[in-house]
Amino acid sequence: MSKLRLPIDYKNMQLELLEALKEDELYKLQNDAKIRAVEQNVPTYEDFRQMVNAAHLKPLKHSDIKYEVKKLWNPIICTNDSNMMPFNNPEEDQSKDRLKLKENENIFKNEIPITYDQFIQFWKTIKEYKEKFNYLKILRHNLREKIFYTEIPPTLFVELIDICLQNVSDVNNIEFIVDILCILSKCNRFYLTINFMKQNEKEMCAQLFHDLFKNGEYQNEEFKDTIKKLALHYEVVLE
Repeated sequence: MSKLRLPIDYKNMQLELLEALKEDELYKLQNDAKIRAVEQNVPTYEDFRQMVNAAHLKPLKHSDIKYEVKKLWNPIICTNDSNMMPFNNPEEDQSKDRLKLKENENIFKNEIPITYDQFIQFWKTIKEYKEKFNYLKILRHNLREKIFYTEIPPTLFVELIDICLQNVSDVNNIEFIVDILCILSKCNRFYLTINFMKQNEKEMCAQLFHDLFKNGEYQNEEFKDTIKKLALHYEVVLE
């Protein structure tokens, strides 16, 4: 029998068509991701590769995230936890932080979390913007290597930006905020997190950098130039 007279398998044709459409959509998404990566001047090929490979992914909603904590971590009573890092770190910068943040010592009892689960569990108990910002100031040197070693969850990243924005009016916080933003920009998959931001979230980020630059005018030109360069990593251009 001639192949032309064989019955047409419409179901198989439909599956092939859907597969072709998926491949075409993926190609477009990855091509757009490549263009964004070039425009953002990503620092390494690994960052470029991650952006392209994750082009089809969508950010998780806050309701999609489930935190699994094996046991309750209480920074006030757990003084012998092997996963905790004591404040008496020999590093000079953390020593300075302890002197500047004495008002928070009663919260941490000379210990700070070094895992994401520990961080997020206590973070969710803090209600005030100022207290959350002080929490970030104390932990900032552990954010990249410990707490956000894998990635920064997009929903939490936006909250961190908001916390900084709420505290930028105090000129004493300017250098701390710049330091925190610089550390976050070096975290793994940072550029993916930036890509997942919605338009209103990007506008909030831009507002933060404009306020930073405005409130940091008393600083020297080198510091203001640092803010400008850092802003570019967050896709913000300062005039």
